[in-house]
Amino acid sequence: GFGIKGALVPLHLWLPIAYAAAPTPASAVLSGAMSKTALLGWLRFLPVGAAAMPDWGALLAAAGVLALFYALPAGLVQADPKVLLGYSSISKMGLVALVLGCVLMEPGLAPAAIPALVLFAAHHGLVKAALFLGLDQPGRANLRPLALAGLAFLALALAGAPLTSGALAKYELKPVIAGAPWPWVGAALAVSTVGVTLLMGRLLWIAIRRVPQQPVPGPWPGLAWMLLLGLIAAFPFALGPASSWGTNLMPVAIGAAGAAAVWLAARANPDWLRPLIGLLPPGDLLVLARPLGQLLAAAGRWLLRPLQVLAAAIADRASSGFEALLARTGARTEDRLRDWRVAGAFWILITMVLLGIALTAWPTNPPA
Repeated sequence: GFGIKGALVPLHLWLPIAYAAAPTPASAVLSGAMSKTALLGWLRFLPVGAAAMPDWGALLAAAGVLALFYALPAGLVQADPKVLLGYSSISKMGLVALVLGCVLMEPGLAPAAIPALVLFAAHHGLVKAALFLGLDQPGRANLRPLALAGLAFLALALAGAPLTSGALAKYELKPVIAGAPWPWVGAALAVSTVGVTLLMGRLLWIAIRRVPQQPVPGPWPGLAWMLLLGLIAAFPFALGPASSWGTNLMPVAIGAAGAAAVWLAARANPDWLRPLIGLLPPGDLLVLARPLGQLLAAAGRWLLRPLQVLAAAIADRASSGFEALLARTGARTEDRLRDWRVAGAFWILITMVLLGIALTAWPTNPPA
């Protein structure tokens, strides 16, 4: 159940579709706070740090790895920025599941893992909500560069660039990664950081080419968003040591270089990547499973055809017999029912049934 809430693959099908359909403020709440209830449930109801569960821990970690890496290429081919951010949330929750799985296998990691996961959830909730709200900032020409600069800062924070809340969140996870039962966990997280950086580059490309939204009346939405940006900017300096500020430099730099190369190639020839966009629509596995569903439906119709023929023959025979009965009795049926002997017998039968019900319901020992 919490895997559905956390959108672990293949339980994630609802999330990209819901993010795309919901109004932007609702999407911000869904991605920022509601998806973290999966982490809360896992921490409350799993024996995290209290008992070793190697098999279940390995299963949860494997589900986390699948979500971590499946969602990144699926997000890169999206055209809707809200869907892209939805796949980013799937990948981040995969990271949470991977860490929790490692803790279930090695309970000694719990004292370091639980605070790190809570900090990671706070970072991701703030940054992802701000990204959704930033997509709907006013479209005035003089404010658009500021909105794009804010989105670029948030994209770097989500990727975990140095001097951001993402760098602090990854820094706090280092002891867990070092003590993980699998030596490749650190390399997997570094590769995922490169992928998230590429995904954020794709988001900025969409935001720059997107038609600006109509200006929102009044300054309050923009001011509230700027306050949220200030809170996120202060996050690593208020909560983390100076040693955390340079975390993730190399993976983010590699991802940024790859995003810049793709960006320049797309500007030179916008058509070369166009066949990939929309290749995997929201609800990906549902779309991929559609041919299989059609095949199963055709097989079901073929297998059920003899039963359908038999049912149709029985229905035709029953209908013919009923019509023949009515045709044979005709107008005499009503006359027979009016006969006093028939009507009297029915009334006697009904009276006896009612009397029997009354006697059965009557209490044998009535209260005094």
